[in-house]
Amino acid sequence: MISRTYLLLWLIISCTAAQAVGPPPKQEPVRGAVVGGKVLLPLYDEEEDITTWSQPIGGERGARGPWCSSFSLSPLRWHVGHGAFWICDGQLGLDDRPAFEGLDRYELAELLKGRLVCAPGAKPAKGLPPGFAAAHPLGALRTIAEEMEFPPVFHYDYLPAGRFEAKLFVLRNTGGWIGGGGETALLGATVLGDPTEEEKRAPRWSLTCYSTRSRWDAEVGHWRSQGWSEECKLEVRFKEAFQALAKGDDYYFVTSSGKLFRAGKPAKRGQARKVEPVWTDPDRRIAAFVTDADTNRTFLFCKPAKAGGRPSYFELGPRPKLVEYDPKSVKAPKATGPLGTVLLCARVLVKDGKVKLPAKK
Repeated sequence: MISRTYLLLWLIISCTAAQAVGPPPKQEPVRGAVVGGKVLLPLYDEEEDITTWSQPIGGERGARGPWCSSFSLSPLRWHVGHGAFWICDGQLGLDDRPAFEGLDRYELAELLKGRLVCAPGAKPAKGLPPGFAAAHPLGALRTIAEEMEFPPVFHYDYLPAGRFEAKLFVLRNTGGWIGGGGETALLGATVLGDPTEEEKRAPRWSLTCYSTRSRWDAEVGHWRSQGWSEECKLEVRFKEAFQALAKGDDYYFVTSSGKLFRAGKPAKRGQARKVEPVWTDPDRRIAAFVTDADTNRTFLFCKPAKAGGRPSYFELGPRPKLVEYDPKSVKAPKATGPLGTVLLCARVLVKDGKVKLPAKK
């Protein structure tokens, strides 16, 4: 299999339980999902290929899912939404540059049964599953960045926007531009805009949102991508890695330092989205967040303001309402690392009635 350079989640699987070992390399906020009374996380195996791990919120035993992606870049990005599990796919080339970057999609209900099914009605994948969309904007922008006289910086994340639709947010410090070739604005046939001499010498930050749709072709068993188009440019309010979220038509960004920003839907058509800080308390940074896929609600967990204090959480939205909690009020999970963090957060949400467990049969 393809070797991996960085590890985000590493779980050691024993015969009785799964123990998550170690935080992500840059200690960015841990991401988790809750689906049907279980927590769900991606994990790397010993060959650094990506599978999944699901475990009942109140239990200590879990189940390893099927291999679902190959990723040799960092950091890993994934989502649960619109009935699907979405995950990055990426490979390093011989020159240690990204040779391929894209997005994979799987039916969530089938994935939890141990089957890789790309679309409704599709057959379970055997071997390498077909990707949902290649990240053409990233490839084009990286090509332009080769002309820079300073180290180029790229941070990005995908965001599912519908059953067969996704967005791509790219934060970069490089100039130049890309546009669609032909008669449309789609970036399948891409026109590269050369950077100016000034842009080559000095960083210029930008944050751009691209969107795409794909259609499943059952006859050939592959996705038919409609190409990428630029949706909008956003004000740059942070210059670090981030993870994208959405609530309604609003975009949110959880940064690696534990801050939260919002790009709300403009009041009038044609107006630019305004990027505003939602949570920037350095003493209570966001340490983890959990999305309940059953209700499409996300809860963000913050560290205590001071040593000995209580941690807190709030639901994703423009005006956070902090809820303090006592970690000792719920059963401590045996798992450590990201899995243990997500299990503890999920148990707090169940105790507080924010997440509902399915009725026992």
